[in-house]
Amino acid sequence: MQHMIPALQAKGFRPELSKKEIVDLINNNVMSFHTGHFNSIMDWIRVGLNGNLGNNKNLSYLELKDKAKEWHDSLEIGDAAINYVEKNDILLDYRDENGEGFYWADLQTNESTEECSRMGHCGRTNSGNTLYSLRETRKLNKDYTINRSHLTAAIGEDDNIIYQLKGPKNSKPKEIYHPFIIDLIINSPISGFGYEYDSKNDFNVSDLSDLEFHQLYLQKPELFKNIRARKRLESLGIIPKMETKFKTKIEPYALRYYIDGDYIYSKSSNKSGGKETTTFFEEVLSGYVWDMLYGYFQDWEGPLEYYVDKKNDLKIREILKDKAGDEYDPEMSTKKLINKFDTDSDITAAIGNAHQDAASDDFYNYIVKRIESAFEEYGANVISINNEGVELELDFEKIIEWFALSDEELEEYSQNCGGEIEDAADYRCIFSEVAGSGNFDRPEASWDENYQPDINETYFNKILSDRLNEI
Repeated sequence: MQHMIPALQAKGFRPELSKKEIVDLINNNVMSFHTGHFNSIMDWIRVGLNGNLGNNKNLSYLELKDKAKEWHDSLEIGDAAINYVEKNDILLDYRDENGEGFYWADLQTNESTEECSRMGHCGRTNSGNTLYSLRETRKLNKDYTINRSHLTAAIGEDDNIIYQLKGPKNSKPKEIYHPFIIDLIINSPISGFGYEYDSKNDFNVSDLSDLEFHQLYLQKPELFKNIRARKRLESLGIIPKMETKFKTKIEPYALRYYIDGDYIYSKSSNKSGGKETTTFFEEVLSGYVWDMLYGYFQDWEGPLEYYVDKKNDLKIREILKDKAGDEYDPEMSTKKLINKFDTDSDITAAIGNAHQDAASDDFYNYIVKRIESAFEEYGANVISINNEGVELELDFEKIIEWFALSDEELEEYSQNCGGEIEDAADYRCIFSEVAGSGNFDRPEASWDENYQPDINETYFNKILSDRLNEI
């Protein structure tokens, strides 16, 4: 009893407990807490020492516990059971006439505390799945056997998909267990592989040797439609290489999920009272660029000096001649004539607005080029960019290279697209999933704050001519 009081206090119990409370706690808490250690010690005494404590009879409880752990560790049986009797249904049995060997047990549950204890993982799967366990029985001596679990599989009850297949502590299954996994796949209605938790440590058909991989493919080719398996089959020359180029069209609002540099440009309320947003790329591709730059480039003096051609200069002077009447001086510069006689600002407005139109056109082309260049970093051929979006031709191999995707990452993201690779639509989906995940860098297409328009003089003068004709 005295040895147990500190243990109780360590668990947070009060030192002033009554004798009855202490007894109750021993019965209900401490004993349950130490049950596993007691069983371990008893297994060691019964099996390891053949029931004879010998020189160990004077050891303390803690020393006995340590000795028992050393014995269990030396056997490498972990949380295995002594003289275990399997009560679960046995799906596949590889044991010999003496009952020694491996077998697959159907645990007929989605949560097993026994498997949790044996394997050092949670021992559970999603509702609708069933746990299978690869177990082994072998003799310790003529009187005792040990039984342990090596693998745990989570398989869908309705779809027969393997959602998890892992070793102890959620480790990847070792190669020595591949024959048992292959046999389970072949001799049960397994229909494919899914994803549930930490898929990189699940068994995957790509873990098999080339020979095992090919043999399993010949038995169940329907399991080899996922992207990792398909790439392996192609590399071995078992199936022809599938075309990796595909076309896709991305609407303006969705560009922000594929390239960086977009942002919310404006917000508004719709008729139902909800909020609608317009992105910067949407606004540009819609063609409403003039409003975005309003007031930036409405200067008239600079454009008059640098961009107005002789034809428009003569047209401006003719208009000013009509405005000035007898005061018109042909020796005056066009600029001075404007300052003196364009009192209603018709001409300055025409020049300023033509300048802004030309600047807006250049800005539109600048942003479109930035978008195009960003997609070209993916190795894309940009077919068109307009108010309907961006149409591209991409090569999935270059997408893998850009994002530096591992086989495990490809497998994970492909699960969100159905898990199978059959045509270009699957590549489009994976590209969308990866780019939109936010887990990877994307090409940059932002607007340089130091941007200055490169005015197309021909375009400017055409616009200016039309505006001057309206005066």
